[in-house]
Amino acid sequence: MKVKALLKLISFIVFELNKIKRAKVIFFFPYYHTGGAEKVHLNIVKAVNEVENYIFFTDRSYSEGFKKQFFKYANGYEVYDFLNRNYLVKKIFTKVLISKINSCQNLKSVFGCHSLFYYELIPHLNETIKKYDLTHAFIKPDKGGIEIFSLPYVKNLDKRIVINFKTKEDYMDLYKSKSLSKFDERIQIIPNGIETLEESHNVKESNIFYVGFVGRWAKEKRPEMFLEIANNMKLYYPNIRFVMAGPNFEENEKAIKNAGIINLGEIKDENILKEWYSKINILLITSYREGFPMVIMESMMYGVIPISTNVGSISEHLMDNFNGFLIENELVLKDIENKFIEKIIYLYQNDEERLLLSNNAKEYGVNKFGIENFREKYKSLLLD
Repeated sequence: MKVKALLKLISFIVFELNKIKRAKVIFFFPYYHTGGAEKVHLNIVKAVNEVENYIFFTDRSYSEGFKKQFFKYANGYEVYDFLNRNYLVKKIFTKVLISKINSCQNLKSVFGCHSLFYYELIPHLNETIKKYDLTHAFIKPDKGGIEIFSLPYVKNLDKRIVINFKTKEDYMDLYKSKSLSKFDERIQIIPNGIETLEESHNVKESNIFYVGFVGRWAKEKRPEMFLEIANNMKLYYPNIRFVMAGPNFEENEKAIKNAGIINLGEIKDENILKEWYSKINILLITSYREGFPMVIMESMMYGVIPISTNVGSISEHLMDNFNGFLIENELVLKDIENKFIEKIIYLYQNDEERLLLSNNAKEYGVNKFGIENFREKYKSLLLD
């Protein structure tokens, strides 16, 4: 294993260092697999794709996801083996990389998100290189998130990017508790944006009513709650179809099938996902922790009505009984499930109200979540 890692390191030095030398921006992202955060990272890379850039993927991705798209817009390398297989290899790789980055004449900035290695690296980089990071949301209440790990490196960051006011407030409270409030002014909000590939519409099929869950199978997203809701409703409302789409569903296929749910699995084709957004009436966000999910932004463009737990910054954009519904997350789990069921039944039985909320969702999505402002802000940040 040590010999294999050393050979890979030699290959990296021979073939990749010249590409790094030409880069204007160097990114440090954990993954390229399918996910909302990864889609945001891809859009950031696209924002500066007129110049040469380089991406390091520091953790092991569980699917090919957006890999081809990332490598279409920038050069890149997966360095998980260098960082996790052998101490000597990591030490050599880190030393070589620091030296190369500090010698780059064209480099404007480095940018990282959710990468421990990135924070360990930036104290060793020249002061002339701008250093930025991105936080989608605090990992609390899961305790000990990367926002805690990154605290010793706050002084090394020129800007800390957050996607909403809620996360900025969280950082300001954290900084205050650690006597770091002087760095509050370095926190900058850049809301996420999305691009649409085609004209969206919100004319749903009248004879079929779809309720969807779009996201990976992860603890904080509580997909089991979606299964429980489907199980409780399938006997009494057979015309309501429940649909799930996302990665990591393999181990739970039987439970999904037993709940009578249509399992779309991981959707890699954006146009197929948009076709389903055109069919789905309601999107459920059952999470106990979120920033602001990309799936809400995407689905609203297609007139999908979000029903979500009131977590993260979702309430900054989702207004209860106007363009969706909010459910308080402080309730016991069974009460949260019942609230979801209550709202689903209400929209299912009230065509006029459903159409009104659907139109409001689409109008809000189109007006608020366009990609152009997002691109301009990141281009200015990274290349200024």
